[in-house]
Amino acid sequence: MAEIEQSRSARIGPFTVIGKGTRIGNNSNISNSVIGKGCSIGSNVSITGSYIWDSVTIEDGCDIRHAIICDGVVIKSGAALEPGVVLSFKVITKTPPFLFNFS
Repeated sequence: MAEIEQSRSARIGPFTVIGKGTRIGNNSNISNSVIGKGCSIGSNVSITGSYIWDSVTIEDGCDIRHAIICDGVVIKSGAALEPGVVLSFKVITKTPPFLFNFS
């Protein structure tokens, strides 16, 4: 298993840790976050200030800000997670347009 697979156009910002075996797609931006091992992050994804645990799939076009995503979660294309959202183990989001916010 490769350490990580990162597209040349993906940008990893400061204060970010990426786990072994994680793949990051085209034009994705990750900053101030911890990404677990074995994750799959699609293209055009933005992750800021979040904790993504192991084996998480984030499909294309998602926006995740200050969220906690537990092991095995699948976030479908185009989903937006607002600050404070916590998705528990193995949750699969519905196909957007959905905005998940803390309440």
